[in-house]
Amino acid sequence: MNQWLLSFFLFLVCVCAHTQKPLKKKYLGIYQGIIVGYKINTGAQFIDVAETDIKVDLRKTDLLFKIGRNEMITNYTYEKKDKKTFIIRFIRDVDQTQEVLILNKKTKEMIREGVNPQPNAKLFKAKKKSRRL
Repeated sequence: MNQWLLSFFLFLVCVCAHTQKPLKKKYLGIYQGIIVGYKINTGAQFIDVAETDIKVDLRKTDLLFKIGRNEMITNYTYEKKDKKTFIIRFIRDVDQTQEVLILNKKTKEMIREGVNPQPNAKLFKAKKKSRRL
């Protein structure tokens, strides 16, 4: 009986240690930017890709990720890189590619590391609309 109780207690400690606290409310919100146009080399020719809008709605437990007309909602994890920076990671459901977002806590700017051949994109936190009564 004591062995079972000890095992259960250790299991609870491990589970609690691995759960992640949500980001603070001041970092949550909508970040918007533009992925600048770029070229793709198909081997036979270069194809121009036009610039497109990018939007990240960072929430407590998940995020909405939107590029152009494509959007998805997924869970994320984050880690503190240093005092000023969070690294946010998530997996795109469509192709299982890992996306990396770097959030500067002081400026509230986000860098989305482009998946090859896309360039990196800088996103800015959208300001809250004023509420009128």
